[in-house]
Amino acid sequence: MTIINSGKDCAEGRWGEGCRQQCKCAGSSLCDPMSGECFCPAGLKGRKCRRECPRGRYGVDCKQKCQCKNGGTCDRVTGQCECRDNYYGATCSLTCPSATYGPGCNQTCECEHGGVCDATGACNCPAGYSGTLCEISCQPGTWGHRCSSQCRCKNDAVCHPATGECQCGLGWTGPFCDQACDPGMYGPDCRMDCACHHNASCDRFSGCCECGPGRYGRYCELECPAGFYGAYCTSVCDCRNGATCDPKTGQCRCPLGFMGDTCGEMCPQGMFGAHCRQKCHCGLYPCHRETGVCQCPPGRTGPNCAMPCVEGKYGPGCQQVCECYHGGSCHPATGHCSCTPGWLGPTCREEDVSYVTTSDQRGRADIPVELS
Repeated sequence: MTIINSGKDCAEGRWGEGCRQQCKCAGSSLCDPMSGECFCPAGLKGRKCRRECPRGRYGVDCKQKCQCKNGGTCDRVTGQCECRDNYYGATCSLTCPSATYGPGCNQTCECEHGGVCDATGACNCPAGYSGTLCEISCQPGTWGHRCSSQCRCKNDAVCHPATGECQCGLGWTGPFCDQACDPGMYGPDCRMDCACHHNASCDRFSGCCECGPGRYGRYCELECPAGFYGAYCTSVCDCRNGATCDPKTGQCRCPLGFMGDTCGEMCPQGMFGAHCRQKCHCGLYPCHRETGVCQCPPGRTGPNCAMPCVEGKYGPGCQQVCECYHGGSCHPATGHCSCTPGWLGPTCREEDVSYVTTSDQRGRADIPVELS
């Protein structure tokens, strides 16, 4: 049995059945062992295969297109990608993982505070830091990338090293900390509510209540005790006759029947009431300095003392009962009895012996009879 060589296993320079044919390819080109057709080896092209594959092509006759990304180059023979620094992967499509850099991403970054290194290992610092390794915090008054911006905060406020935002201290607010707290607010950036009572204001720095006149206590919740007035109740009232003073002003509140700055004066004749401002209506008689009630003399009564006591009554206010007997009458003021003839004594109970009455005159006490 005869085995015929089809040319597949021909030596270099030979081709065809039995490898009887000699290749006629010029230069570095090769011939196909089956057809004798000339072709260039991988990475070369041209009639004599003397030109290398152009950038972006590879393989036999440079017919294959490179697949490398991000500026990577490919081997003109195999097409294998050679990545630029900071990229890796079969097609250089992947960036180096965090904290690595360089060819093949095999070097370790040394950046601090979240800094990121570039392809050369140089650190790109986050806002608020500077230095070769981002190891330096921004100095007071500076902020931003590489700490290159100047803070604009007022009143000793500090700015955030990354954003430049002003962080206001006690008693100030606003974008640049140049606005004082509104009433009722205090503390850092004026964010805290005052706890003062009775509309008292508080110190915008500490929150301590600033009590108005007449109040005291941590929250101004207490009124001045009796006898004191003014700011924090430190002033002593000067009021007399049981008068009280206004806890704010110290002005005396006189009891009925008294007047004057210190309530040391009684109402003058004919006046009565609060601060003695009301006029009595008692004619010639005085009135009570507190109530205005007429103080009638004994034997007089009525709203203005115009009425005498009714018969059988006497004294102050006509409240007492006369005790005169046998028809005697009493004095409306003193109650002194005026006896009828024939009777004597304080109450007219004693018979007057100097007077007699005959039998036919019995019952007539008005006819005196002289005894022998």
